[in-house]
Amino acid sequence: MPQVGAAGRCRDKSPKFELVMRKIIYHQEDISDLAPGDILSVGDDSYVLEKLARGGMGYILMLEYNNASEKTYKNYLGHRLALKTVLPGFVDDGGQVLFKRELTVWSALKHPNIVQLIDIGICENNNFFAIMPWHNGSLRDLLLRCNTFSVLDSIYVIKSILTGLAYAFKGDGIIHLDIKPENILYDADRNISFEVGTSLFESSKFMIADWGISSIKNKILNKIAGDSKIVDAETLNNIGTVNYMAPERLNGDTQSTIFSDVYSVGMIFFEMLTGSLPINKDCNFESIVSGRYYEVAKQTLKAKKIPRKISETVLSMIAYSSMERPSDYSMLCDRLIKDYHKSRSFISKITERKILWVL
Repeated sequence: MPQVGAAGRCRDKSPKFELVMRKIIYHQEDISDLAPGDILSVGDDSYVLEKLARGGMGYILMLEYNNASEKTYKNYLGHRLALKTVLPGFVDDGGQVLFKRELTVWSALKHPNIVQLIDIGICENNNFFAIMPWHNGSLRDLLLRCNTFSVLDSIYVIKSILTGLAYAFKGDGIIHLDIKPENILYDADRNISFEVGTSLFESSKFMIADWGISSIKNKILNKIAGDSKIVDAETLNNIGTVNYMAPERLNGDTQSTIFSDVYSVGMIFFEMLTGSLPINKDCNFESIVSGRYYEVAKQTLKAKKIPRKISETVLSMIAYSSMERPSDYSMLCDRLIKDYHKSRSFISKITERKILWVL
């Protein structure tokens, strides 16, 4: 067994898992009884629950360090944390198995564009918690506030997502399979400015979260990740968020590939540029499976006056046939930058951003 550290890799490609496993303590009978203001212990540190959120099978607790605590030693976890766990109703329904699998995958990933897994927690009933940083919000929050983004700001976000996905796939053969705005978190050193002529994301970082239904091509990691009888890779390939799922996944194709994630990122790119998805909300499944979304996308990009080269790249990413989509994340990033340079003369100086470090 090689010597390994937390969330990295070694020469034989084995994932590294040296997490402390901190004890999580709260005084309520059930985690769903927790409310803002309640006190939780994370390892040796005391935290106050500031807010909580629910989504799917997950439960997110946002914690602030308890300054009223009598302990004066240094806090190693940070003053603001988020805890992710499984809702009580899903613990016995395969939810805990999926979550343990996610923690295994997540602990193998350490990259600036992937949400950090600080540690793993466990409470008295043996439920697991992911301990992670408290982030400002999600890309969905920004879309709800802004609706559309400039070409360069959109490219910056998309490039960040592609870079994180490239790292996960190149290192351990991991395909996310649930890329959507809600699963792209961001951090900003200051409040993001929405003033015209200012750089929207100048001090922001975008990171991929939620690896719960990811596909694992690395045989070693896949074996470590869980019971294949319970966690069926074929089943996972056909679940997700319909609006961002590639047509082949909705058509019952059980073989996951990076083309599926490229499609999802392309849909996010389209949404950032146009403010909507090319899908009929009343029959989204049929719009995708039939391929009608593609013609709608072409017409919308033209109507919104998105530069031709950028439009061509977006359309290639959301092509109906997976084999027509880009197959290399790094080459796709390079293509985006070249597209931007070729399109600059068509982009308004008002909306053009000066984020030189993107280019």
